Amino acid sequence: MEEKKEDKYTAEQRLAIETTGKTIVSASAGSGKTTVMIEKIIRFIRDGGKVSEILAVTFTKKAASQMKEKLRKALISAINEPNVDSARRQALKEQLEEVSTADISTIHSFCSRLIRTYFYEEVAGVDNAFRVIGGDDADGTALKNGALDELFDEGYANKTDDDFTHLISVYWRKKSDNALRKNMLSAYEKLRNRADYRETLENMLAYDRATFDNVCEDLHTRLKRKISYYLSLVGEEKTYFDGDETQMKRCVEIENALQEILTTPDYFSACALKKPSFSPKTSSKKDSAERKAHIERVASLK
Repeated sequence: MEEKKEDKYTAEQRLAIETTGKTIVSASAGSGKTTVMIEKIIRFIRDGGKVSEILAVTFTKKAASQMKEKLRKALISAINEPNVDSARRQALKEQLEEVSTADISTIHSFCSRLIRTYFYEEVAGVDNAFRVIGGDDADGTALKNGALDELFDEGYANKTDDDFTHLISVYWRKKSDNALRKNMLSAYEKLRNRADYRETLENMLAYDRATFDNVCEDLHTRLKRKISYYLSLVGEEKTYFDGDETQMKRCVEIENALQEILTTPDYFSACALKKPSFSPKTSSKKDSAERKAHIERVASLK
């Protein structure tokens, strides 16, 4: 069983897990850093260590929450292993109870606890009544929206800002700039979740118009490839529903909408297209399983 468990790790992950002492692991997002950390923590506890002796810091609350949950599940799994003696099982149960209060948090939470505990040392120059504003709480949201309002007010006031005017013309929806605001907030959140967000932003600022145009062209090319793929699927459904006026009408509506996207001259033109309207899905209890499957496929293509 142990050999099978080891197989789920790459050679690099296994090296990071089994290395003792001071270890630095540098890896990209999604490469399994959290999994490696949890495995190291579990082995530490199984060797007699305690949850209270662990300090683990992350960049986001979500990651910290996931680490605690994975640690909890791993401990439960260890407790339920058949070869664990009663004394060790009891010790693991005690550690399981400590998970909810484990020192696993964001770097901001950890630092704020230190400052609150040792505020009298006056190292940070604040008292213990300070608070940390998170990006997802009411104050953080208000600050982000306020900054965005100022940015947009500046853009509207600057009549010579052609780039801002162009963005507004593309993302203007229902007499509102909410679509552009939503996209900018989404980009901000993704950027802030990167450890090297300042460097990444500086690199982005170095982009020139030609680079931007190349990115847009690449996005448009990929979009058209997807549209061509979906057109082929619609063609299959038209063949199946040949002679069925109602279902054929739905297929033609989808086909026309896809063709409209396919003929756009650039990516922004595709984004500016209005959402098409389609006839409602129609089916009957008398329809065969095969026919129902094709009707559902058309619905998914829509």
